[in-house]
Amino acid sequence: MIECLPTLDLTPSQIIVRTGAAQTCVVAEPNRLVLEVAMPLLAGPDFEVMASGADFSRRGRLHLLHRPGMVAGVGLANPGLPARDAARSLYAALLEQLDGHHLQRVWNYVPGINGEVDGIENYRAFNAGRYEAFAGYFGSDFQERLPAASAVGTVGGGLAVAFLAGTGSTRHFENPEQMASVEYPTDYGLVPPAFARGTVVEEVAGLSWFLSGTASIKGHATQGREIEEQARITFENVQIMFRRMGWPEAGAASWKIFLRHARDLPAARAALAATFPSFAGDAMFVLADICRSELLIEVEATRHATLAAALRS
Repeated sequence: MIECLPTLDLTPSQIIVRTGAAQTCVVAEPNRLVLEVAMPLLAGPDFEVMASGADFSRRGRLHLLHRPGMVAGVGLANPGLPARDAARSLYAALLEQLDGHHLQRVWNYVPGINGEVDGIENYRAFNAGRYEAFAGYFGSDFQERLPAASAVGTVGGGLAVAFLAGTGSTRHFENPEQMASVEYPTDYGLVPPAFARGTVVEEVAGLSWFLSGTASIKGHATQGREIEEQARITFENVQIMFRRMGWPEAGAASWKIFLRHARDLPAARAALAATFPSFAGDAMFVLADICRSELLIEVEATRHATLAAALRS
């Protein structure tokens, strides 16, 4: 059994996120730090390289990798903390590490995301803690600084986050057919989710595109009951965001597709192939609960390109 490591005796140069673990934890392997996530893999690669860097450090429960103009990290909340307290404390620690960097992308892994404690859904409690941390650090205008993000459910271990931040030009985008998350009505909790639908980063080395967790939502309402309809609307939203973000039409991208039911894998694969036949690379399909109990599918994507390649696209 893999044990979470309280300390690290090596200096990794790479952070990866890997699915299929029995519990969510951070482990050390030769030359890399691994966030093991308790979500079963359905198909495709079981890990994604999140960042590479030269200098490693640890700040409390955060494991950080640095290089000029970038800081990346993974973190685990203290075991046993309620979802709201876990999110608030972990995000407060994360934000303290920015030091002039802009948040670009955050991945959130929420245990029992649709479960309830004292009558409050864990996702809504997580949203409250995240919101409070952003407001406490940035002040009342924090909405303008929100990065691309996703939040999906795990089946073992505590709350975990992974993040990227940098000094490059960072632009955040919204979908005109979806309400901005921070404007959601109280139907979805007393405190709304806090993320942008997508982020584009321009650095000297090139461009990066980050598509947030995207689902079958128009306005603020869930659309469709069957996987085929939800997948169609989800990828329609992806197309809208790609156009707004200037995402190149051709070339490789890293896809993660989260499914509530394993039986929906063929339909999700077919929808991806039908909508984006020119994209190369294998998609990762993962079994995971999603932020709303009625949602069956969520999609996220990442792409990096040198500036020359991006200009040719």
